[in-house]
Amino acid sequence: MTEMQRTARGFQYGEPVHGSHADHVNGGELPDGSFVRVYESSAAFGPHIWMQVSDSQETARTHLSLESARRVRDQLTYLLDHHYQLAGDL
Repeated sequence: MTEMQRTARGFQYGEPVHGSHADHVNGGELPDGSFVRVYESSAAFGPHIWMQVSDSQETARTHLSLESARRVRDQLTYLLDHHYQLAGDL
């Protein structure tokens, strides 16, 4: 289970998950500073999740309904379970 933290207002958020692109460029010597973070939204109109993707120069955020967040989760799970580079390991 993933550990979540809580803000002072009680909303849950995950620790940043750092990207691995820098592991494969420049010998991994220059971290790219990229990360993904998810956290609960305080939207009064229903449960939503914020997803933030950042690198050293830009940040993008999207506000996902639970249905959309589950679709993203399902797509990630599928790619994790069916990645072409792991075909021999399945």
